[in-house]
Amino acid sequence: MHALRPSQIQMQDIQSLNFEPLRAVCPELANMGGYAEHYAHSDPESALVKLRSFAERLVDRVYGQLKLQKAPQSNFVDLLHNASFREVAKPLVLDKLHALRRLGNRAAHGEKVAVTDALRCVKEAWQLARWLHVTFLGGQ
Repeated sequence: MHALRPSQIQMQDIQSLNFEPLRAVCPELANMGGYAEHYAHSDPESALVKLRSFAERLVDRVYGQLKLQKAPQSNFVDLLHNASFREVAKPLVLDKLHALRRLGNRAAHGEKVAVTDALRCVKEAWQLARWLHVTFLGGQ
């Protein structure tokens, strides 16, 4: 019997009042948001790492929707600084994405993060989810 690689394991659905509107079109984002929401108090580090992944997947979704070109070997910061992306993602959106990136990185590298950081980032992610849903996915 072969063990599953982490990339083959799907995240269990975690219901969330805030991220459920995404489930029909972006179940992975809904799960990530729900996970972060669920664990923000008990495990803020994991919640923040999940929210960083949420931000990356959201940006990938925007790139795909708009067919924006990615430079070879581009990382998350490169994608955020891309001029075509910056035309679509106004400064407020970029600020939220960078906040999730920075705090997620801190949590991933063992720096101290607080429950308040995780809760603030859940709120930022929810606002980004609304932006994606309304701007690109035809939601209201």
